[in-house]
Amino acid sequence: MPLPIEYSFASANHRWCWLPSCRICGVLAQWKLPSGGAHGLDIDHTTGRLYAACDDGALIEIESASGEVTNVWPIAGGPDVTFFNPVTSLVHVAIGEPGLIETIDPRSGVSAQTMTGAGAHTTVLVPPNRLYVISPTHGGILVLADH
Repeated sequence: MPLPIEYSFASANHRWCWLPSCRICGVLAQWKLPSGGAHGLDIDHTTGRLYAACDDGALIEIESASGEVTNVWPIAGGPDVTFFNPVTSLVHVAIGEPGLIETIDPRSGVSAQTMTGAGAHTTVLVPPNRLYVISPTHGGILVLADH
């Protein structure tokens, strides 16, 4: 018998964050977001905070138990993927245009940008401290340190 699995996802076409249950395919919750085009999503399991990156140029922090929006930070453009690193507690958002990784520390709100090249949006996070980014501009893979 399969175990029940619960997960979250953000709707790209709407300003909603859904919390469905895979086992029964029913919606557990639906939360309105203050920015449109949400599709990059990850979670900090320690604090229970979700991080949704939105096409309208915002990273939104959401309390996963209640759906309360607890913070909003501007980002440089429409996101491709979002990663929360549980080791460094940093949120990384890959943005293909203009071609950068935006890193936000949700504890302080400090933001930094690392240029990767136009079209560099396919990214993977490998804890404790590596981001791998496919960069057409560089003709291969960039390896970035997360610190």
